[in-house]
Amino acid sequence: MEKSCFLTKKVVSVFLFFMIVMFTYLATPVQAADAYPYRNGSWLKADSWGFYQRECTSYACWKVRQAHGIDFNNSYRLSNGNRWGDAGNWDNAARKIRLRVDNIPARGCIAYCDPYTHGSGKYGHVAYVYLVSGNKVYVQDYNWGGTHKYGDRMLNKTAFSGYIHFEDLQHVFYVKYNANGGKGSMANSTFTYGIGGKLRKNTFSRSGYKFNGWNIYRYSDKKWYYTKGGKTGWYQKGKQPSGYYLTIYNDQTTVKWTTSKNKDTVEMYAVWKKASNEKPAPPNESLPEGVYKLKHVGTGKMMNYAWGWKEFAYKPIFLDKRDGSVEQTFRFRPVSNGKYEIDIMHKEGGVMNVWTSKTVSEGKKIGSWSRTYDDTQRFLVTYVGKNTIILRSAQNSNLAVAPDKSARGYLQLVKYNKNDKNQQWVIEK
Repeated sequence: MEKSCFLTKKVVSVFLFFMIVMFTYLATPVQAADAYPYRNGSWLKADSWGFYQRECTSYACWKVRQAHGIDFNNSYRLSNGNRWGDAGNWDNAARKIRLRVDNIPARGCIAYCDPYTHGSGKYGHVAYVYLVSGNKVYVQDYNWGGTHKYGDRMLNKTAFSGYIHFEDLQHVFYVKYNANGGKGSMANSTFTYGIGGKLRKNTFSRSGYKFNGWNIYRYSDKKWYYTKGGKTGWYQKGKQPSGYYLTIYNDQTTVKWTTSKNKDTVEMYAVWKKASNEKPAPPNESLPEGVYKLKHVGTGKMMNYAWGWKEFAYKPIFLDKRDGSVEQTFRFRPVSNGKYEIDIMHKEGGVMNVWTSKTVSEGKKIGSWSRTYDDTQRFLVTYVGKNTIILRSAQNSNLAVAPDKSARGYLQLVKYNKNDKNQQWVIEK
C-alpha cells in the first residue's frame, strides 16, 4: 500500500511538472521556436550577429538578445579580436567578461556542454534554459545531433557541463558613502553590473585630516575588499590571509564588477590620514654642470669617497679632512626635472646612491653604486646661502643628505631643515 501511494505521488508530480511546462510554453508565444529569424536560412552562411545560421550558437545568441534585451553578438564585450566562437568556448568567454558561470540553472541562462561531453561533439553545445523545476531543466536549442533544426527537451540539470548567467547583466548594485569619522553627507550611487561608473567625488571633511580614499564593504556576504601584491579578495575582517590589507580606492574610481548579486549594497568608508604640519619642500634650484668639492658647514670637513674598501655592503661616502685628493671631487650632472646625478670622480667610483630600493626613509645610508638610472641615484639642489646648498633625495624631497654622528661621519638621509648646518654644504670649484 505504501509503495502504491509513493508511485501515485510520483506520477502526479511528473504530470504537474509537464502541465506547468506546457502551460508556460503555450502561454508565451513570443518565445516560440518559429520566431527564430534564420529558421529557413543556410547553415553555411553567417547570421547578423557573427554566428552561423541554424547552429546552436546562433539560436542561443538570439534567445539571449530576446530575453535580456542586450546587443549580444560574437564579440560581445571582448577585446583584441577575441570571439565567443564555438559553443565549447562560451564558458571561457563568459568568465572573461565576469559573467557568473556555475552548476546552478536558472530561467534565462544558457546551458553549455564542453566538447565531447554529455553527448556533444568536438564543438560543444549550448541551449537556452526556458524553465527550471527542482533538478529538471527544460531547454530549447538548435542543431542538437547535427539536425540544424529546433528542438526542446526536459533533462536533469546534470546533463550539462554548467550554466552561464546572462541575467546578471540586468543586475544593479548600490553604493553608500560613509564619512567614517568625518562630517558631511553624500548621495548614494546606483550602478549596473558590468557597466558601472565612477564613484562620487568625496565631499566629506575631517578636521586635522586629509582624505586618502575609500575602504570597501559588501553587505551581501559582510566582507571587506583586501589586497596583497596585485592579488585581491573579499574576506571578513580578521579572516583575511596573512599579509593582506584593506584595499583603498582612489577618489572617483570606476567600479564595475563590485558585486554580482542583484540589488546588493556596497559601502565606501572614507580613509583619513592625519594632516602633516610640515611645510612643503622648496623648489629645485639650478646648479651648473661641473666638478665640485663639497665642504660640510657644520664640521669644515670634506665630502669623501671611500675608495678601495667597503662597509655596509657598499662603498660609503663620509667626512674627512681636506687633502686635495680626487676622491673628494664629484661631478654634478643634470638629468631631468631639476634632478642631478652625482658621479664619483675617482676611477674606482660609480654614482652617489641612496642605499635603498623602492622606499626611502630617514637613516638610509649614502654610498656609491653602479648607475641604475633611477631616483635612488638622483638628488635635488636647494640654495640656503651664497655657494651653500642642501642636497635632497629625489625619492623624497623632505629628506636631505647629512653626516651621522659617528666618528667618520657617514652620510645618510635626515629630515630636511634649511636652518640645520649639519645639512649644509659649501660648493667649491
